[in-house]
Amino acid sequence: MEAWQEKRNLAESVTYAFDHSLWTDVELVCTNENGETLQIKAHKMMLASRSPVFEAMLFGPAADKGNTIQITTFSYEQMDLLIRIENVCERLDLALQYDNASLRDAACDFIDENASTVIQTDGFLMMSQNCLMYVLKGDTFHVDEKKIFQRAIDWVRRNSMEDQAPLNLTFRRFRKMLGSAFNYIRLGSLSFLEFSECAERGFHSKEMVYFMHYTNNCTNEKFKEMRMPKIESVEIYTGYNIKKIKTSVTSSFLIKVNKTMFCKGIKLSDFSICHDPKLDQYDRRIDLERGLSLTIEIRIYPLGFSYRTTLKSLAQLTIKFKNPLQLEKSQRHYELYVTATVKLPSLTLTIETSEVDKGSKRLHVGKVEWSSQPLIVSMIMFTNLSDRDLAENDVEDDDDNEEEDDNGD
Repeated sequence: MEAWQEKRNLAESVTYAFDHSLWTDVELVCTNENGETLQIKAHKMMLASRSPVFEAMLFGPAADKGNTIQITTFSYEQMDLLIRIENVCERLDLALQYDNASLRDAACDFIDENASTVIQTDGFLMMSQNCLMYVLKGDTFHVDEKKIFQRAIDWVRRNSMEDQAPLNLTFRRFRKMLGSAFNYIRLGSLSFLEFSECAERGFHSKEMVYFMHYTNNCTNEKFKEMRMPKIESVEIYTGYNIKKIKTSVTSSFLIKVNKTMFCKGIKLSDFSICHDPKLDQYDRRIDLERGLSLTIEIRIYPLGFSYRTTLKSLAQLTIKFKNPLQLEKSQRHYELYVTATVKLPSLTLTIETSEVDKGSKRLHVGKVEWSSQPLIVSMIMFTNLSDRDLAENDVEDDDDNEEEDDNGD
């Protein structure tokens, strides 16, 4: 039997050990969102090495000498997520160091999907310069740019203290400490007020002229772009009119794409399957286990994509594609059709569903439209592209052209 360690690198092994509570030496007692008291088994060394708060809590002068710690400031769900974030930041560092693309992408997906929490952690401030650059490079690191600027200042201050460098920040020191990560702070997307509020807490007023010079001369097209969520969905709200359709019903949508994105699946609306009232005085719902066949077919044009599945339960509302479908930027609309077909020997059936009015919903890089129709789809799910694979030289660096007295360093 193959040992679990053999095909895992260090970061993956640490996560496996945490998930399976191997060799743990501390229990964090938390209350979950339902008010239940639960324990998280963890490793003191890993917690302390990734967080100064845990270091003080576990090994500081006032540390509790026991192996159980009561956590009152975070729920069980928040605490579990925070520990995983600390691990995933380290995992990304290792993936970049050893050029492991699959580990890198998995770490980035987790970071992007939890971006607003990640940026608040000690793990964010403890990232290497290269790791910080790679995170900020992503279009899908969906955090308010003002918060990113603030935390970048915190990152520089923390790393300046480690280098025993002076704490007074100048534009040049700020940029030098961040390295290429500086180029991915989208200062052009901030209002003047937002920029001023951030800069005032970290820089002398005379430094503003250098930020203004950089802002006015930066030609990188992403400098002013807003970030977008990694996962995005379009919800279609149903009306109150009930439609009864014999045997089969189709919902259709038009998808306009302004930038490459992925369609990852759909969520079915809450429809029911009934006897035909003309043949049965009771309009009873049919149990799928009694031999009923419910087939869902999904087609997307012009991709030529076709997907068919037979559901075993009406509670199986979400259908995710094994491989998300890439939708390229196009002048043409993509056409999405979802068909539900029911069949049960010896009985005539009716699909009962709501009707939706004509409407549309915007995405960050696209739009979904639909006509008035019986509805069997309540949500279409998408994934946005991070664009982290762009070459480094796609972002200009005019540091050699800066004219600043560096005596402040």
